[in-house]
Amino acid sequence: MTISLTETQGFLKVLASESRQKLLLEVFAHGEERTVGQVAEQSGLAQSTASEYLAMMRDAGVLRSRREGKEVFYQPDGPSIMAHLARFVEIVSSCCPR
Repeated sequence: MTISLTETQGFLKVLASESRQKLLLEVFAHGEERTVGQVAEQSGLAQSTASEYLAMMRDAGVLRSRREGKEVFYQPDGPSIMAHLARFVEIVSSCCPR
């Protein structure tokens, strides 16, 4: 998986939000699937805000989703997260050698 600088910037931008960090680190702490309603309830966010955040996180490669009927289930995308973090380390290593 080749990740562009723009994709890495998008990934970091999504995780720059304390609210979205909280979703990833608390709501999805155990990697379980959650619906928008479950995320909203567990996080205290309005359902529309939770839906917006989840879509942003999916588009940035933090979450993956699957549809079952009318419900969309979200789950952390571990391989994508690790690939983005590895790309970030690569970028930082090349600009800021030890």
